[in-house]
Amino acid sequence: LEAVSDKMPLPNYAAMVVGPHHGKETRVRYRRKSPQDIQKSLDLKIPEIRTESSKLLPPDDKKAEEFTLEEVKKHNTEKDLWVVVDDLVFDISEYVPQHPGGLKILNNAGGDSTKGFKGPQHPAHVMNTIMEFYKGKLKKE
Repeated sequence: LEAVSDKMPLPNYAAMVVGPHHGKETRVRYRRKSPQDIQKSLDLKIPEIRTESSKLLPPDDKKAEEFTLEEVKKHNTEKDLWVVVDDLVFDISEYVPQHPGGLKILNNAGGDSTKGFKGPQHPAHVMNTIMEFYKGKLKKE
């Protein structure tokens, strides 16, 4: 999947998926967001991601630490988990218990998780979420 636009309009509704219910198909219900709900969403201060053809880019930090793949491979357990996505290193140890897919997050523990990370099972917001765990760049060997 490739990003069509870097900026998306803010929705003024909340959606809820319902079903199957009493033998009927799955439905989606919408509720207009109140001004207070919209303000709460804006107050979350989720950093915008920088993409280039849906590739994660590092923050504008010229002093980013660099790690070799050998260093990353040492962090391959549920309690100490680093992964590489698009040549960026992330320490996602704190996220493991929250991962909706359970311990499948360990599939590429200590290695390159780009393919799995960009799989269809992940919603678009994961690109923002993972940036919270940015550690540095993968050192080219």
